[in-house]
Formats: sequence, C-alpha cells, structure tokens
Amino acid sequence: MCGIASFTFRCQAPNREHLIVNVHRFGVRHRIVKGNPMESCAHIEAVSTVTPAKHHECEECVKIGSNWVHLRTCQTCGVTLCCDSSRNRHATKHARATSHPVIASAEPGERWLYCYPDDAFVEY
Repeated sequence: MCGIASFTFRCQAPNREHLIVNVHRFGVRHRIVKGNPMESCAHIEAVSTVTPAKHHECEECVKIGSNWVHLRTCQTCGVTLCCDSSRNRHATKHARATSHPVIASAEPGERWLYCYPDDAFVEY
C-alpha cells in the first residue's frame, strides 16, 4: 500500500481550458489555471491509500489466453486489468459494469490515478 501525502489533479473545464489542483491529505488547495473555477474529483479525493497490483497480469486476459499492453488496478476492489491500448480493454469494461470509478496504473515507475466518471487524472 502507498499513502498519498500530496498529488496534482489535472482536468479540463467544460470550456476545455486546463486546470490544475494540488491535493493534500488534509484538504484540497485549488490552483486555477486560466482563471476558471472548478470542482475537485470526489472519487479521487476518497482514495487515501493506493492499492497496488497483487500480480502483474490482466486477470481477464489470463482467463481467455489473450495478451495486454499495460495494466490498471481498480481502487475499489483491487482487480488488475488491461488498459484501453490493449485489445480487450478490460479495465474500462470493469469500470462501466461495476461503477468502480478510479483506477491506478500498475506499470512500474508510473504513479497516477484516473477517474472514469469525471475524466480526471492525478499524478502522485
């Protein structure tokens, strides 16, 4: 498990201007880029500890004998599945089927979270 002390939240406002928010364990400090207000992503804020991959393989691809490109770990249930660059796109299918909103990259050296409903990306 990896605790999040602080990370940066990047998203696009409805008018597509980029916004950046610095998120800290004890609250959110907004830094607005290009002068637009924004709401933070409650799904990402709810992740206090990042759940890492138990195994570095797509659980669904293993079952069907398929390959994957990159791996993502669901932050709700901990399942590790393949990314959208993979043929089967199991992580996105899982998020849609279960309404589990946040995934983390399971790739070595990558430290980020993504929220499907809010299209929000955070590096930590």
